[in-house]
This record gives sequence, C-alpha cells and structure tokens, in this order.
Amino acid sequence: MAEVAESIQMSELKSKELAEKYRNEGNIHFRVKDFYGALVLYNKSLCHAQNMEQLSLAYANRSAVYIEVKMFDECVENIRLAKENGYPMNKVIKLNEREKNCKNLINQTLRILADDPLSFFKLSLTANEKIPYVVNCLKCKFDDKYGRHVITTEDLKPGDIILIEEPFLKKLDDMNCYTRCANCLKTNKLNLIACEICSTTMYCSSKCQKNDELLHFLQCHLQTIERSGIAPLKMVLQAVQIAGSAEKLKELLKVGASQTVFDFDWRRQDLSHGENLLKVFASMNHVDTSPSKEEVEVLKGLLECLQFQRFNERWKIDGEHEFINKQVHEFSSIYNTNSYGPEFSTDSREERQSYLKQHYRFNCDCEACFKNFPQMENLIRFDPNFIFSKPHPMSVKVAKNEFKKSCNYIAQFVKNHPSFETVAMMCSIEYSLPQIAKLSFDDKDELRQQGNNHYKAGDLYGSLILYNKSICYALPGSEEISLAFGNRSVVYMKTENYEKCLENIYLARQTKYPIKKLIKLEEREKVCKAKMNEINHDLFANKGNEDPWNFFKLSHPPNDKIPFIVDCLKLKENEKFGRHIVTSLDLHPGDIVAIEEPFFKHFDNVECYNRCHHCMKTNKLSLIACENCISTMYCSNVCKMEAKLHHTFTCNIKNLSSANAFLLIEILIRAIEIAGSVEMLEEMFVKSAKKTIFDFDLCSHKSDYLKNLLIAILSLSTSICDSNTMTENQFKALFSMPIFDSINKQWNIRNEHKTLLKIFLKLAKIYTSNSYAMKEHVRSYNIELNMIRWNYDAKFGGGVFPFASLFNHSCDPNVMRVCVDNKLVFIVQKPVLSGQQLFVAYRGEFYFKSRKERQDSLFLTYAFKCDCEACVCDYPTKEHLKGVQNKTIEIPNCSATASKSATQNVIKCFNFIKDNINDHPCIETVSALNCIEHSLHQLSKVSFDLMGIK
Repeated sequence: MAEVAESIQMSELKSKELAEKYRNEGNIHFRVKDFYGALVLYNKSLCHAQNMEQLSLAYANRSAVYIEVKMFDECVENIRLAKENGYPMNKVIKLNEREKNCKNLINQTLRILADDPLSFFKLSLTANEKIPYVVNCLKCKFDDKYGRHVITTEDLKPGDIILIEEPFLKKLDDMNCYTRCANCLKTNKLNLIACEICSTTMYCSSKCQKNDELLHFLQCHLQTIERSGIAPLKMVLQAVQIAGSAEKLKELLKVGASQTVFDFDWRRQDLSHGENLLKVFASMNHVDTSPSKEEVEVLKGLLECLQFQRFNERWKIDGEHEFINKQVHEFSSIYNTNSYGPEFSTDSREERQSYLKQHYRFNCDCEACFKNFPQMENLIRFDPNFIFSKPHPMSVKVAKNEFKKSCNYIAQFVKNHPSFETVAMMCSIEYSLPQIAKLSFDDKDELRQQGNNHYKAGDLYGSLILYNKSICYALPGSEEISLAFGNRSVVYMKTENYEKCLENIYLARQTKYPIKKLIKLEEREKVCKAKMNEINHDLFANKGNEDPWNFFKLSHPPNDKIPFIVDCLKLKENEKFGRHIVTSLDLHPGDIVAIEEPFFKHFDNVECYNRCHHCMKTNKLSLIACENCISTMYCSNVCKMEAKLHHTFTCNIKNLSSANAFLLIEILIRAIEIAGSVEMLEEMFVKSAKKTIFDFDLCSHKSDYLKNLLIAILSLSTSICDSNTMTENQFKALFSMPIFDSINKQWNIRNEHKTLLKIFLKLAKIYTSNSYAMKEHVRSYNIELNMIRWNYDAKFGGGVFPFASLFNHSCDPNVMRVCVDNKLVFIVQKPVLSGQQLFVAYRGEFYFKSRKERQDSLFLTYAFKCDCEACVCDYPTKEHLKGVQNKTIEIPNCSATASKSATQNVIKCFNFIKDNINDHPCIETVSALNCIEHSLHQLSKVSFDLMGIK
C-alpha cells in the first residue's frame, strides 16, 4: 500500500509565486503579439492562483488578448470574471474603458471572426441515415482474412472527408491541460476556467466541470495521470456511470460482444445512446492478455487509497473490485490497440512489422509490406522540377490551397505511387490539415493587416515588426510574403530609407507579388530612384535617419592593440579583486570608454522579429526569414549562411528558453569550429590559463583573430557554483540525435563524448559566470486605447564579452552600459580618478533592490558576497532616498524630436551628477541616472522607432 501511494506523484499546490510568474511571462508574449502563447500562460496563472485578486488579474489579461484578436464576446466575459473576482480598484478604470470599447465594437458589428474549422471539415458525400457522422457509401463487411472491416460502395477521391467522429471514452494528456477542456477536450478559444483544487485541470464551461466532478477527484492531485494508471481506471468508472451500475455494465458488455456501430440508430441523443456506445466499445478487437499479479496489486492499492466514498454511494461499485480490475486492463488494452502505427515512408518494413506484431499480434501483408516499398528518401523521383518545401507554419488560407493542390496532384499522378512526389504531397496534406483545424491567433494575413493599421496610425516601427512576423509565418515564395515585402517598402519610402525601399521592392518581385498590384509597386520604385538621384547620397543617408554611432564614439584615443577600448584603461591584478580594470586618466560622467560586440551570444525568441539571429543587428528591421521556423530572421544572406550550421540545433524548437542545452551546444560547436578540432580546443584551454585580451593585437582581422578572442574567453574566471548536472550518458544521448549527424561527420566526434562533456561543462560555467544581458527600452503602441507604453527592461539576448567580462561588480557602479545595435557601449556615470577601478553592476543597482535581495542573487550566480560601498553602508532603495535640492529629474517622454531632446537630457544630467556627486546617493542623482539611461536608449534607436503617433 505504502509503495503504491509513494508511486503517485502529487501535483504542485496552488502557488502565488508561480501564478505571478506565469502572468508576467504572458505579458511578455502579449507585448510581442504572441497571443496564443500569452493565453496559455494566463491560463497557467489562473490554475496556480491562490487568491481572488490573482484570478482577477489573469482574467483581465485574457480580456486584453481577446480584444486584440477581435473576439469581443470572450473579452466581455473575461472582464466580467475579473470584476466578479475583485479586480483592484486602482486598475478598474482601464478595464472599464476596454469593456466600453468592446461593447461599442460589438454594437457596430465590426467583428472579424476567425475561420471556423467546421466550415471546412464537412462530409464530402451524403451522410448515413442512421449514423449522421459517416458518409453513406461506407459499409461494414466481414471475412476470414480481415474480420470486420469497412469498404466503400462509391469511388472516393483524395481529399474526400468520410467520417467526423467524437471520442466516446477519452483522456487528456498533461501537456494540453492549459489549452483544452479536461471533460470534452474542446479548446473553446482557450477561454477556460480552472479547477479550484489542483493546478493542472481546466474546463470550457461550468457544465463540463459539473459533469466531470465525480471522476476528476481521482486525478485531482496527480501530476502525471498515465504513469499512475488512473487513465484506464477513469475510463471504466466513466463506463459504470453511463451504464448506471457495475452490474448493468456487465450485462451491456456481454450483449455487445458481436455488435458494431452499424447496428444502432445514432440520430437521437437519448439514454440508450451511451448504452449502445458501450456495446460497440465491448466488441472492439484487442490483444487478449491477462493482467499480471503486479498490475492487480497496484490497482488494488489504488482502489483502497483513493477516496471512492462518493462514487460508491451513487454507482454501487463496492465489492466489484475484481470486475473493475479486469475492465481496467481490457479498456487499457482496447485503448492502446485501436490506433495503428507507422507508415512505409518513415519506417522500414522490419521496423513496422516488429511494432505491429508487438502491439497488435499480427504480421502485416499489405501491398507496402509485400512489395517492400522503400522509405521516402529512397523513393523514385519522376519529376526533376518537383520542389518539396519542408513543413512550415502557414495561414488558414494558404493551408487550404496547399491541401487542395496536394489532393489534385495525388489524384493526377496516383499511377506513379509510391513515388517521392506522391508521398511528399501526402506529407503536405498531413501538415496542412492541422493548420486548417487549429484556431489561429497569429493568422499571417491578419498580422499583415495589423501592420497596415499601425502604419496608418503612424506607428512605423510597430508596423515593421508585424510585417516581419507575417514574413516569418508565411510560406516561402508565397503571395503573402511578397505582400509583406511590398508593405515594408512603403514604410521605408515614408522614412526616406530609399535603399531599403528598393531592396524590399526587389524582394517582393522575387516572390509572387500580385500582377494587379504591380503598377503601384513600379510607381514607388520610380519615385524612390528619382529621390536618390535628386539628393546627394551622403546627405540623404542621414536625413530623418540619424546614425546612432554619430553619438556613441570613444571619448579618448583608442588602445593601440584593442581598438574598441580607450587607451587609458589598464589591466591590474591583486588578491582581493583578482584581475580588474583601472584608469590611468581622470574620467568624467559621460565618457565612453568601451564599445564591444559579444563573442559568444544568445538570442531570446520573444524579440525575434527586430534583429538578425546571427549578428544581432537590427538592419533597420529589413530582415529575411528562416524558411523552416517562425522565430528566426537575418539581416543578410551572408549571416544566414554563416548561421546555418549552428541554427540547425534550435531551428524547430518553438520556445528557446526551454532549450538552454541546445544554445550551449551551439557555443561548443562554434568553439570547435574556430579551434579546428576537439584536440586543438583542449590545447587552447591549457594555453589560455594566464592570457587575457590585453595579450593580443586585435587591430587586424587576421586568421588568428577569432582564435585569440576564443583564448581570451577561455581564460575568464568562473564562479564555484555549478548548477549544470548533465551526465555523460545524457550528453551522449544528446549528440546521438539526427540533427548532430553533420557535426559528428565533420569533426569525427562520435567517440569524444567524455572529452566533449568536460569542455561543454567548462564553457557552460564560463558563459553563465561572464555573460551580460543585452536589453533595450521598447515602446509599443495600443491602437484601441491610442496609448504608448514603454518596457524599460526588455531583454533580447545576451553574450560573453572578452574585455567587458574583466569589469568587477558594484551595486553603485561608476560605469553604465547601453545596447546600441549589436554592441554594448560602456559609459562613465560617476567621476573616476586616475588609478581607480572601474565597476559595473552585474545585477540590479542598489536603488532597485534591497541589500539582501542583491546579495542573495549575486551569491547564487557568482558565489561571492558583495562588500561594495552601497552594501557596507546599506544604501536605501529609491523610494526611501532623501532629496537634498527639492527637485527631481523626470524620465523624458518619447517625442518626434526624441533624438535632439535625448542628447540634451544626457548632457544636462551628466553635468548635474558631476556637479553634485558629493550629495550621492540622493533622489536627485539617482533620478538623473534613470533619465540618462532612458535617454541613451532613445539615442541608440533608429529614427522611425521614435516618430510620433498621429
């Protein structure tokens, strides 16, 4: 008993921290228009919410998504739920405005409804009179070879829909618990309500929750249903519930031994409906085996330890444990043996037959097995011009066209089957159908239309983000992608980026740009070329489009060997600080002392539509998409080719934040590529022991340039904390994946797993201990509310910097950093005298977090206790700082003249700090630092990102 109870894995309890975490993550996805991802995370927040306020906040967040995707009824419903759960009074004004806007839109009948999948998925022929979800031409036959089987009495074409059936007894896998109803399995547009007790169950309605009430208690506290054996048990108890009692179920199972679905009339949903389904269910073929003693004991323990009182009271199953046990085994067997296995195109005959024999107890003698059809890669090609695109996310419209085209192709060339072309078209059908069936919050054409709306409102930067997202979601070479390129050219024309305009006109022409719209594109091209001829090229390049690097320049002569740092910076080493950076000259607030690009870098997929995945440059948002995934863009074909080898590992991983191992593997492969081999990389680790970036001449990009930078990286110190617990077997399994075949072949590393793991763990520690987050201040525009919002902590990636990693930490640093395009710029923020050390903040500065929060965070990641002046003197956080001059410096708002005003703010605030440094820390100096940070981020952006909204 105890062993059985211990085998049941308990679910997480409701958690305030997790509810808040998931809601914040949902907000991040919402800001970048990933509405589906946002809803899933808000649902997780609802499931983990501990109190009514947390529920209300998550419901309100969901309402924001639904108004964005024009699902107004769902928006109003979630606003109601938010208010019923005590939505905070200080936020209710915004919620009321949203409700008012939503009701106005409903009254004006401005709804844009998503495509209803059921409008496409309809029976292609006349329905059966008694079985309305089956076409009439399907009949049940019986013979000695096949037993009971289904035939057609009419010719059927590829694409004909012949059956649309709902499952009778069902279970929901844990991975879908936040996207589907646990009772009926519907998505309900993700508008679900949470179980009040557990954190892994949601329902589409109170009715479904009520219907599942008695059965759900069996799994309410279980994290993984299948491993505990509850799924088949729940099916049996559901059958008892339908039958009315265990005794009645016994009778129905006996009666139904030889009956099929064709023996009943299914047009009426009366009491006999469920009983008839049970009879059919009992007649299904399954592997005839008996439960093992171990299985009997496990189920007996479950029946004794679970709370069956309520179920017993109603359905009288007490004393029927032996019957229940037998049915659990048979129901499980039926469930597992009525969904067949692989097809010839993916698995060899031996693999298929072994699988079928193991699970279904028969040797397959179908035509594919009898003739031993080859797998897809070995099939004959009949058409040398046939191009097969890898599965790619697509809009409903494109998916329908792909489906129709593929079906027509198969019908025309079925005589060639099996061929590479017919199987490829079957793959296309298999992929396009779920795209049609799925409710999409990210329809590609809708994304482009949203971009048009932002353009009309004057939000040019926001429109480009949406056009880029549309490009990523569209099928390569499609009309949708050409239209998005055409839309981008309009934005670049308006912002006088004529080269980018022509570039996008060219890209639109290279794809399927509609002929009827070509005249307008050609007119734009003519105007663009005329403007370029009118204006001096050097002058026009900067007109209305200031280059940030005109401002961000080194303030002193550069180092002779390291051209991206000023010459007065020197490397020192002592017992307390280890290696650190000092200055040989007095430095003043505003001095730029280093401008460095990361050597190893990572990219966060939540900001994947405004930067190159390889070099991290924005390229004024004129980016091209990866053909195989929806979260990667490049600034040029050069970057695309250079990233090809490394991007393989993360190409189809939707959520990069859950794939850290793959990101670190990318770094490992990059290091091997630079070193030349695993052996040479090992040698570099030895050589790097006492080397730093100051030991190399980096003024010319010679063949050893990257190797020298790699050696400098390998020499960086690491914390003693080691959170990476990957074992050799796990690492070996990782490298045995098919995506690593080309790597294994190129460097012959199949037998180097032990050495590779050692290097991998060292690189992981170096990266974790020395990487800087790369952040920016991001502005988003809400069209419905006509409101601009700023995110002052938008991380888009990070990296390791050979020089900047030598800076030590202080909670009150004298150097700040700002990301400009793909580089970090380090700027002095407080006076630094000759001989003094330069410090940056690894984590938040003292005015953001308390001493305890800062020190706990630093120790966890870097394994040291900070003893900077801010910690020793326990500087107060910003809200507790005192003022000394009775005035503060506010963070400036974005405006059409942001570049000019930002420059003025930076100069004014740096001068203020220089003149009042003796009063630091005070509210005035800290406000000035906040003002500087935001202004610098404004200066780092392309000009159209800061243009005003109409």
